[in-house]
Amino acid sequence: MSVAFSPDGNRIVSASDINTVHVWDAHSGEPVPMAQMSHTAEVWAAMFSPDGRVIASGGVDNIARVWDAQTGLPMKTMEGHGDRIVCLAFSPDSKQIATS
Repeated sequence: MSVAFSPDGNRIVSASDINTVHVWDAHSGEPVPMAQMSHTAEVWAAMFSPDGRVIASGGVDNIARVWDAQTGLPMKTMEGHGDRIVCLAFSPDSKQIATS
């Protein structure tokens, strides 16, 4: 559904229609082992923060989630969106996330 490079260009995050977020090695194309990052419905958007420390994702379940980019462990869940999330953006300092 979407893909984005990490700031250092070494990894790629992908959002999928099977309710998951995956991280890939950008050079080998192999999956990076980490905890499963999943939603309860299709994930339409995923991206790394500018500092590369976290991944944000969102989709059809109307929830934005923040994950540790090294482990895949959940850090925060942001509920209350009125509709699906199709796009995410981080502030340049990686401290805020905007969703649409």
